[in-house]
Formats: sequence, structure tokens, C-alpha cells
Amino acid sequence: MLLRIRDFARDVKPTIPLTVVSFFAADVQAGVGPFLGIFLQAHGWTPDRIGTVLTGAAMGPALAGLTLGIVGRRNFDRQFGRNQVTNHAGNIVAALASGWLGAWLGLPYVFALSAAFGVGCVVAVFWIPARSVHRHFACGIARHGDEDASQIRADGMHVLLKNRSLLVLAAALAAFNFGNLTIISLYNLVLSAVHWADPSHVTAANIVISQVVMLIG
Repeated sequence: MLLRIRDFARDVKPTIPLTVVSFFAADVQAGVGPFLGIFLQAHGWTPDRIGTVLTGAAMGPALAGLTLGIVGRRNFDRQFGRNQVTNHAGNIVAALASGWLGAWLGLPYVFALSAAFGVGCVVAVFWIPARSVHRHFACGIARHGDEDASQIRADGMHVLLKNRSLLVLAAALAAFNFGNLTIISLYNLVLSAVHWADPSHVTAANIVISQVVMLIG
């Protein structure tokens, strides 16, 4: 039985465990943030300190690099789109489970769920065969394979600074990310502060609605 499982794990396409990573990374990457903000606010934390704790996540760039290393530049758009679909689905599942756990058992159980998602994410990462991740593709270096001995270096930040189109795109993406999940977190903190409704239910509902909209889009 163990040998069959091992053979199945060996023969599976690397993009399958990659999508599993995206699913479990959802709660670790963004789903637990609003609940963490409510928990910290209840323990006397100020909004500026909460915002500091919730910034500097590296999960998104890591997933992008892993995807690029597995499928390369040609198939990156399609696979990254699939990753985003499973990521939003994971956020919906995690938000529903977190809302139920927070309302009936307490916010500490929400973090236990996040830890479980973290374990699932780590297991899925180890499920990806190491040989399927091309380190040059993952770093954004345009090589055809390890047998290519040509010295090709990745473009630096000066390429971004000299390209007006890339600067506009970077500014738009930065503005979107500042106003995306951050607004939801601040809204949940306000509702929790005024005791307008159960914070776990409201937080879960806000996350689910936003993720469904992005999933449809």
C-alpha cells in the first residue's frame, strides 16, 4: 500500500500539488489576517500596530516563483490563473470554517485552523518533485535548460524604473493591494470596536463575499 502511494506521488503532474499549495496557502496568506486583527484589537492593540504585524508577507512572490519554475514563462499565465482560482476557493472554505469556529468556540480556534492549513501547505510543497522545479526559470532567468552554459543574468530594478508602462502597472497594483484586503480588515475592526455584530460572522461574510466576486471575475 505504501509503495502504491509512493508511486502515485512520483507519477503525478507537478502542477497538481502546486494547485493544492495554492489552496492551503489561502488561509495562511490572507484568510487569517482579518481574524488576527480582531483578536489583537480585543487585547488592546492599536490599529497602527496591527497594520504593522499584518504587512511584509512573502507568500505571493514565493508562489509566483514556484509556478514560474515549474511551468516556465510560456505557460505561466494559464497555471497562475488556476492557482488564483484554487486560492480564492481556499479562502472561501477557510473563511466559512473560521467564522463558525470563532463564533462557537472562540477566536483561538481560528488560529488552530490556520495552523492546520499551514501543515497542509507544507505537505503539498514536499509533494512537488524537486526535479520538476527549474531554478533558472524560478529566478526569472531566460534559459532553455541546465545544459545551457550561456551566462544570462536576470534584469534588475533599473528595467522597471526606465519603463513607463511597467511603472504605471506597478503603481496600479500597489494601489489595488493597499485597498483590497486592507479595507476589509479595517472595516471588521470598526464593527468589532462598536460591537455592532458578532465579529467572527461579519469577518467571515466579508471574506466570502469578496472572494466569490474575485472567483467569478
